Amino acid sequence: MSTPLTFFMPPPTAEEIIEALEQEVRRQQEETPEVLFGSPMGHQGYQRLCEQEYSRFSPEEVELYRSGILDPAYWECEAKKFKDLLSEVIWQNILQTKCVNGRAKLDSWRDVAKAYRNRLLRHGCSAQRIREGRLTITDKRYWEEEASRLQGMAALREHEAQEAYLEAYWARISNVQGITPSEAREIEHNELQKVPRTRSRTTARQPTRRSQRLQSNLRKRQGDKVLGEREPGLRNVPPPKITKRRRKGCKGRR
Repeated sequence: MSTPLTFFMPPPTAEEIIEALEQEVRRQQEETPEVLFGSPMGHQGYQRLCEQEYSRFSPEEVELYRSGILDPAYWECEAKKFKDLLSEVIWQNILQTKCVNGRAKLDSWRDVAKAYRNRLLRHGCSAQRIREGRLTITDKRYWEEEASRLQGMAALREHEAQEAYLEAYWARISNVQGITPSEAREIEHNELQKVPRTRSRTTARQPTRRSQRLQSNLRKRQGDKVLGEREPGLRNVPPPKITKRRRKGCKGRR
C-alpha cells in the first residue's frame, strides 16, 4: 500500500496579493457607480448610499439613528416636504368627497375652495391674510370673471337705489295729493305723453311743472268737492282782485 503524496502550496507573494486586491476593487466599482460629489445631481449619489445602508438596519432603527442628527437644515427640508405631502393628501380627500362621478363640477370646485378657506381660518389664518393670498393669483380669466360679476352687481345696486328713491318720491306726492302712488304714476305717464317730442324729457320732468299738472288733474277729478274747500296739500288760488279803475273801464265798455 502506497502512502498518499502530500502537496505543498507556497504562500502567495506580495505581488499576487496586490493584484488580487486591485481586481476586487475594480469589481466593486463596476457594480456600484461612483458617487458624483459636487455635481448638480450630487444628492442622488448620497441618496443611493443611504438606500444601501437601509438594508443593514430595520426601519425603526433608521428612524432612531436619524433622530440623532443635529443639523437644523436637515429637519427643515424634511418638514417642508411633509407639508407638501399633507397638502396633496388633503386635496385628494376633498376632491373625493366633492366630485361627482370622478369629475369636479361648478358647485364642487366652489365647495373645495370654501373647504380650504375654512381650514385656513380654523388654523388661525386671518381673513385679511386670505384676501392678500388671493390677490397673488395671476390667472387672467379668474380676475376677468370677478370683475364682470362685481360690475353687474354694482349696476344692479344702483338701479335698486334709483327705484327706492322713485318709490319714496311717489309716496310723498301721493300723500300730499291724497291719491295712491299708482294713480300719481298714471297721471305723470299721461302728462308725459302730451309733451311734444322736440322738448326734452328732462324739461318735462321738472318737479314744479309736474306738481302743477298733478294739481290741475286732481281738481278735475275731485269736482264733486265743495268749491272753495281747501284740499290737503293743494293751494287754493284766490280770484283776481278787481280795482276801482278796472270797474270803471268795464262800465265804459258796456
